[in-house]
Amino acid sequence: LIVAVIIAAAGMAAYFIPRLRVEPGTASNPTAAVRAYLAALASGDADTALSYSAARPTDTTYLTSDFLTQMMAVHPIANVIIPDDQPTQSPATIHATYVLGETNVEAHFTVQQHDRKWLLDGGYLTLDLSSLNGWGQPLTLNGVDLGESGKVQVFPGVYTLTLKDTPMINIVNPAFTIAYPEANPTFDQMSLTLSEDGLSRIRAAADQKLNNCLASRELQPAGCGFGFAGAETGTVDPATITWTLRESSDLSTVPLALDGSSTSIALGEVSITASIHAVSTDGRHNYTGDSAVTKLRADFTDPDNIQVSFGNG
Repeated sequence: LIVAVIIAAAGMAAYFIPRLRVEPGTASNPTAAVRAYLAALASGDADTALSYSAARPTDTTYLTSDFLTQMMAVHPIANVIIPDDQPTQSPATIHATYVLGETNVEAHFTVQQHDRKWLLDGGYLTLDLSSLNGWGQPLTLNGVDLGESGKVQVFPGVYTLTLKDTPMINIVNPAFTIAYPEANPTFDQMSLTLSEDGLSRIRAAADQKLNNCLASRELQPAGCGFGFAGAETGTVDPATITWTLRESSDLSTVPLALDGSSTSIALGEVSITASIHAVSTDGRHNYTGDSAVTKLRADFTDPDNIQVSFGNG
């Protein structure tokens, strides 16, 4: 009988003990809620982290455990310090310090009581990246496609924007940190620049364009910038037209920059002078002259067919 009672008691304990454990989303005070929330983030447990949020997300693309785990593996939350002597009345502002990636964070969280639960006003941040839509380029956030609206909901963490399938350009200062849900990052230092691959392709296209210009049998070669106006069309034998390069910038190293009004146009400063020699159709006159250009323009809407032109304007 004694053995049977012991076994029955053990069975009842096994039945009741799990129900006595603290469920996710419950905490005895505001400080405990913040502590549990940060612990969930650090362990990559998105569902538990969200259980401590009073606000409910409308888009969980970046609020999954897989996404959070991958981010924390590279930029973890560590050295969390949350003093115990903090407010216990609702609403309470709870202060915490921790290291997020390589950033020392001094955070504050607004915590309120909801149906006997202590919950953060927001366990995530709604981030508006729509200002970057003006770039006209598809973007990814930590490798996940960014929607057309540019508005995302994210946990605290370190994020990196990248251009998708755009080898010609890169983002300057692409990484940013969301220190805590109530801290909005700024993107003032973020801009676009030509990539090394982009520079190489445009310079090669410019060199090819110049060679084509020099091989032209026209008085005004299209897109070349230089030309000869000392004779009327029809009075010069095209077969006698030769263009010779007198001097030129080194097109393999020419500085280039994106046009401020377009993410598919590059501009550069050059110094190119070409000389023409031609003979009139009746063979009585020789024509010679020099022509110089100072500008380079490259349209790389199609990176495999870059259109380069030279000019002076």
